[in-house]
Amino acid sequence: MNVEETRLRTFTDWPVNAAVDAARIAKAGFYYTGHALEVQCFLCGVKISDWNYGDQAIARHRLAEPTCPFVQNPSSTCNVHLIPINNFGLASSSSTETSQDNNIVECQSTNPCQNKEPQKEYRTVSQRLQSFINWPISSIVSPEKLAKAGFYYLQQDDEVQCTYCGGVLKKWELGDDPEKKHKDTFPDCDFYLHQDGINKQKNSLYLTNVKLMPGATSNLSDLGIQIHTTPKKPQCATYEGRLSTFRGWPANIRQTPEILA
Repeated sequence: MNVEETRLRTFTDWPVNAAVDAARIAKAGFYYTGHALEVQCFLCGVKISDWNYGDQAIARHRLAEPTCPFVQNPSSTCNVHLIPINNFGLASSSSTETSQDNNIVECQSTNPCQNKEPQKEYRTVSQRLQSFINWPISSIVSPEKLAKAGFYYLQQDDEVQCTYCGGVLKKWELGDDPEKKHKDTFPDCDFYLHQDGINKQKNSLYLTNVKLMPGATSNLSDLGIQIHTTPKKPQCATYEGRLSTFRGWPANIRQTPEILA
């Protein structure tokens, strides 16, 4: 199962309405076990059976088994690509190693590996995490911490870029805190305004009858489900409750309590 084409062939009976495309799952090192939505990594053996819309297969792989050699550096494993594709969607018919090197050089010469629409391509933590597939210094600073701090990998040395302010950081050292370094270097970054919005949502009342499956990388907002805060005055949440506050309302005012409540 180290051959991507072989893995892809196992998805013959993969549900056509599945949330994630079979080709992307096979490219992330998985083959289909034939049971429901369960897939298994050919190298580390980890299994994933719950998939949601918006899931990035390689990001789910990394979250499920971060020590798997395939997610750490697929080019150093026995994996045989079907079509060599790098993180920027570029494909080539040449060998994997040469293709990846050429693509990186080409990207550096055209736009220094900086995405033109990072806020669209790397809006979520899982999207940013996917860019770290070839991250060289996981033992010094983890891709998970960098992604949570708003960074995606530029595919050059240890350079990362913020999705929102465009700031680039590199030369990471053991013990560095990506979030602290981000704030100290780029204190006016919009990423923190975005995080404030997320924190406010976390303090809001979540829907108790809507739950995501375990391991889901999407959130309710990504799925288009709005989160509402509880009323500051619960006793006024109903029409009757509001109407009762109008006792003593002047009778000569045109706007009646029934209209206002």
